[in-house]
Amino acid sequence: MDPNWIIAIISITSIIFPTACTLINNHYQLQLQKLQLFENKKYEAIEKFIKSSEYYYYHKGINSAKIDFESSISNLFIYFSIPKYLLFDKLKECINSNEYDKTQFAISEIVKILSSQLEK
Repeated sequence: MDPNWIIAIISITSIIFPTACTLINNHYQLQLQKLQLFENKKYEAIEKFIKSSEYYYYHKGINSAKIDFESSISNLFIYFSIPKYLLFDKLKECINSNEYDKTQFAISEIVKILSSQLEK
């Protein structure tokens, strides 16, 4: 075989392999970044739920507080699989009856279920 062919093959492979490795690496880096962004959104959804629940407990008469509370619950369904829908009904019942301890317990039960679905 001609030495020029060997040099040409080595030259081509020295260009193709690093390019292919870079493309594959970038693909997986993008996938990892999307996963991290999704996990961050999960944390934000839980945080918004907790804050809006507390705010709604103290400001039941304000319509925007109820809208924000209901919106935060709906947002949880985007990011999490929620097996116990009745916990939200229990939470609303505790808030409306002004039972602070039961409200805090209901929030903690919901957060415990949701946090088990977070990547650590």
